[in-house]
Amino acid sequence: MNKHFITILTSVFFVLALNAQNSVGLNHSLHPIKKGEIPIYNLEYQVGDSGIYIVKIYYSDDHLLMSGFSLDSLGQQLNGESTWYYKNGQLQAQGSYKCSQKLGVWKRYNEDGSRKPDRHYSNVNMNTIVFNSALVMPKPKVDSLNFEEYIIKNVIAERAFDIVSYSPVAIQLLIGNDGSVRETKYDDRLTMDEMETLAQMIKKIPSWSPGSNGTQNLNVRVNYLVKFPTE
Repeated sequence: MNKHFITILTSVFFVLALNAQNSVGLNHSLHPIKKGEIPIYNLEYQVGDSGIYIVKIYYSDDHLLMSGFSLDSLGQQLNGESTWYYKNGQLQAQGSYKCSQKLGVWKRYNEDGSRKPDRHYSNVNMNTIVFNSALVMPKPKVDSLNFEEYIIKNVIAERAFDIVSYSPVAIQLLIGNDGSVRETKYDDRLTMDEMETLAQMIKKIPSWSPGSNGTQNLNVRVNYLVKFPTE
């Protein structure tokens, strides 16, 4: 098998991985489930044109709970317009988020469709937000790739012929205000070898642009959901 064909095959795997629609189970608090947990909701996400994730959350019976936008693939960094629904399909609330906090006027409805009083949200405090919610999120300095793309590209480059399927795995990083990776946590479904592979890849990232509230750098804990190839 020649080198040119290997490069083409690797590129195909990379493109397919990035364009696929992905899903993850959520618990009652709308956080990703842990091993052994039964999902209460199901989140589906796609990467939009601007790099913002388009997310939809469904009830267990597949009725839509929420549609909106997020800065991360897990729906933990809601940002922009968002619409919430009751289980019967009736509109529940509609408004905007900024870094996971409600902002501006939110329109609210009862389950029978009648209006509730609007709520107004203001004074978002960026200085106290260090979990998935900085105004400017940390970014790895690895060409033009985001973190998920970097992991996929490097794993595929090394293991293109061993890949049988992909499994979504959760990775949590604490990026310091100096751009250093201060802490890493991995999905407990990963084997020790897979954790070591990810750890080595993260170490290879030269540095990170730290998160910011617009005026100062912050320590930001970030969740990622990465399609990790398995054998």
